[in-house]
Amino acid sequence: MIRVLGDIMLDRWIVGDVNRLSPEAPVPVLLEKRNYCSLGGAANVARNIKCIRKDVFLYGTVGTDKCGEDLMELLGNNSITSFVFDTECTTTKNRLVTEEGQHILRWDIDCISDTYDPTNCVCDDLRGGDIVVVSDYNKGVVRENTVDILSKNNLVFVDPKQNADIYDGAFLVKPNMKEYTSWNGKFETSSAVKFMNEHKWKWMVITDGGNGIHVLKDTGGYFYYMEPAGEVYDVTGAGDVVMSVIVSE
Repeated sequence: MIRVLGDIMLDRWIVGDVNRLSPEAPVPVLLEKRNYCSLGGAANVARNIKCIRKDVFLYGTVGTDKCGEDLMELLGNNSITSFVFDTECTTTKNRLVTEEGQHILRWDIDCISDTYDPTNCVCDDLRGGDIVVVSDYNKGVVRENTVDILSKNNLVFVDPKQNADIYDGAFLVKPNMKEYTSWNGKFETSSAVKFMNEHKWKWMVITDGGNGIHVLKDTGGYFYYMEPAGEVYDVTGAGDVVMSVIVSE
């Protein structure tokens, strides 16, 4: 069983055409053609896992607002079982994009969850052999002791956003290259393996955009994978897809 704990978000998309600048300010005017919502953050990880496997459980916080209602409806439509705590608002990313996929603007509504801690709920449900995915977007769900608690008897896979110390003892941690270099400076295999051992990680997967993926094992093993790069307009949720594939294999 795979259990996903993390910051649950709603992605809202407003799609249209841009044919002129505003006379009020030198900014493009988007003429809306359609709009829709999709699952974001930890919810997107759960959705991707659900597409690959059958069973996934999602834990986090969702607001009691209209965005929260839309998010819960999407979870139901995707047959994702969720255990959520209510908060005042739902973390939401609103994107204005053209029909060709070009991003014009993004504005966010952030909800920092510092009252409820879903970690205990995950622990109550854990069974031997379960995998826990910690999808951290630094919105308050993942705290200093979260990984330590969850990794006592289960494998914990982490998509990080905070300091590396927060994830000590995880089975696998998947930073992107920007996150890794902020932790440990320029990437070199030997220093990366040493860094892993300091934090007691078995595996580290570093995504590096068009430069591929670096996979390291605590015993010194290093693997590098790269596919021919293609032009894309939207890389939203790319890291979520990588994590979902890793835990589903």
